[in-house]
Amino acid sequence: MLIFNIIFLITITKLVDSFPSQGTCGQPANAPSINGATLNRIINGQSNVPNSWPWMASLRVIFSDGSLSSHFCGGMLIYNNIVLTAAHCLIKYKAASLAVVIGLNNVSTPLKSVPNLVYYVKKTKYHDSFSINNSPLIYDIGLIQLKTNVTFTNNASLICLPPSSTDSSKVLNKKVVLTGWGSTNGFNSLASISPGLLQTKLGVINGNGACTSNGLTYDTNTVYCVLDSVNNSNACFGDSGGPLIFYTNSLWFVYGITSYVAVYGSGVCNPYLPSYYTQVPVYLTWITTWLATDVWINNNNTRCFTSGSLIFFIFINLIIYIIIIFLN
Repeated sequence: MLIFNIIFLITITKLVDSFPSQGTCGQPANAPSINGATLNRIINGQSNVPNSWPWMASLRVIFSDGSLSSHFCGGMLIYNNIVLTAAHCLIKYKAASLAVVIGLNNVSTPLKSVPNLVYYVKKTKYHDSFSINNSPLIYDIGLIQLKTNVTFTNNASLICLPPSSTDSSKVLNKKVVLTGWGSTNGFNSLASISPGLLQTKLGVINGNGACTSNGLTYDTNTVYCVLDSVNNSNACFGDSGGPLIFYTNSLWFVYGITSYVAVYGSGVCNPYLPSYYTQVPVYLTWITTWLATDVWINNNNTRCFTSGSLIFFIFINLIIYIIIIFLN
């Protein structure tokens, strides 16, 4: 029995130790034009230094002829084969019909010229409680597992996840950065998508009356309300799924996932009202639980076990236990 307990303990310890850290993250090789320490103002979605936000991902639909659609949603690389995005970007699509482009600053670049930046999707997962009909919209978070690992370069690397699930309040009343290829004129059309990645500075204003003005609603416990009341820069169509990031301890962390925006009656984005973002710290347990039980992560030559692997190891230990009992 003692031998069995020791073997079982070693097995469980191995499983826990196998869950990988992110490793190096939140450190762009190409320095952003935004100074993270001071968050200098960027007016109305200014163009970024090319590939200075190297974790940015562009989601695409695969057509029946194998060609890819234009950009329709954003995301961010959190492991070398895992992309974090919004649930509403995934809910209409099967994994086999999606691809992700990583390491590309200009999304109008013909993808045939950069095939090494296109990654096909093995599996998607969005929160079980998400519904596009939720009011207010909550649980808007999803994960994408890529079929192959992203090769890290100056143009492709990881964004850091928040250090704690209780860390949501860290960015309240602080300045954060939004990046994306969303509409620049407020219209939901392909012609409105920005070809080059844009960036802007916004303020997290949870509790401000503007967050619930004009019939707007949000869940203060799981969603960030964000606004730039000075320059009226904001998220819009095509920015969905992209990151709201915060600079601390000399690293960039993702704290929000672009979820929804206020629109005029005509369906055009309203830059004068807040936009709303899923709070990533709230869902850290959901993220890590899913990664630990449903997928393999290859990161710095380490990997975590699937639920199937856990069952297998428990089964082997039970067999060993039976043998020990028999021998005694």
